[in-house]
Amino acid sequence: MPMLESHPAAFPVDPPTDPDDPDVVAAHDWAAFEEIHEVADHWQRPGWGAGTHAYYWLLTFPDAAFNGQIAQLQSVVAPFPYDPIPAGGIHLTLGRIGTVERAGCAGPYARSPHLDRARGVRRAGDHAP
Repeated sequence: MPMLESHPAAFPVDPPTDPDDPDVVAAHDWAAFEEIHEVADHWQRPGWGAGTHAYYWLLTFPDAAFNGQIAQLQSVVAPFPYDPIPAGGIHLTLGRIGTVERAGCAGPYARSPHLDRARGVRRAGDHAP
């Protein structure tokens, strides 16, 4: 297996000395996180104001057993200054589709026929694919 290389866009920039040793990887990552003193709101983007609305592709996890495991994990890290994620709020953001204006919608609560078709929603007058 080729050795990992440093990359300026990666976090941490430099890889661990032994990527196959879980203890080395954990110590390496923890040291990198200890150097973080401030984080930004990852939902805010340059040029976006308070009224900017956008569509995102999300994977959600409605499984009760999975969310029970998340609650257990959150109870373990409760003493640390993390914001808990509400039940049913766990998700994986795959990507930003775009602002509602760029997605062809008139406002934040408008429906886009393009997005409806992408998620399998059909409206009256739509033809089956």
